[in-house]
Amino acid sequence: PRSTLFPYTTLFRSVLDTPGVDRVTVEEFIRSKLDFQPSPAHRALCRNRWQAIFTTNYDDLIATAYRTAPDRRQRCDACFGRDFTRSQSDYIDVVRLFKLMGCLTGRDEHSQMALSRSDYNRKLRQRGPLFKMLFDFVKDGTLVYVGYSFKDNLARDLIEEVIEEVGADRLPWSWALLPDWDDATEALLRQRKILPLRMSFEEFLATLDTMPADDEGPHDSTVTITVMGVPIDLPQHDVTMYDRQFLFLHDQIGIKATSTGDEIAAKRRFLEGGADPWLGIDRKSTRLNSSHL
Repeated sequence: PRSTLFPYTTLFRSVLDTPGVDRVTVEEFIRSKLDFQPSPAHRALCRNRWQAIFTTNYDDLIATAYRTAPDRRQRCDACFGRDFTRSQSDYIDVVRLFKLMGCLTGRDEHSQMALSRSDYNRKLRQRGPLFKMLFDFVKDGTLVYVGYSFKDNLARDLIEEVIEEVGADRLPWSWALLPDWDDATEALLRQRKILPLRMSFEEFLATLDTMPADDEGPHDSTVTITVMGVPIDLPQHDVTMYDRQFLFLHDQIGIKATSTGDEIAAKRRFLEGGADPWLGIDRKSTRLNSSHL
């Protein structure tokens, strides 16, 4: 964040200009001061499934918690760039931890801590593609902001970057965990499609612990949908897993036109790529679409 970063990077530059001090020395000093152990809340984080975690923290508390928690539900993979692979099982087995400002253990330009102004500018260029990927994760779940007061420019600048890269109209409403807030902060958040939730990180995770996980329900239950009037039974466990990646096309999500004019307009929107994709599967719609080509 530009306005809060400049005094910080100026201090770092002054330290580096001190005779006998180099970057390695400064990084080792920071590591010695951030030698913490994961809290119960960090370990509780591992007992839930997440699509991804984006953090501006240098520390490796989250990664350590996932590495040492015996009851974790996913493996945690730290990412410092956009070059990573995702498979279908990743949605269940792996949580991606995106370190936006580098990491204590980082050694190269992608993973080292952002301490100087040039470091920050480099991270700024790297974050753009990551925030574009954030939209793919948000489509599969809910975005929750944790650990920001929104009183300084750190979180504000990050939110603006997300909006700039993804587009405000494409972002869904999200949540921010805050113990308290004033009217100005609430207005700022709502303008950016963020709803404040009066709850701490620890309270949030404690509440999640009281809820059954999505893979603890009965696996033999089924969900019945109809496609072109034909009922189809799907195992609930499969629906939970695949609904994260696919849109189930069925009769209940089709467009219900109220008049011929509305139906024709809807079909036109479909041909232009702006309508429900199920419209093109419906038999009657397919015939009418063909006649209007």
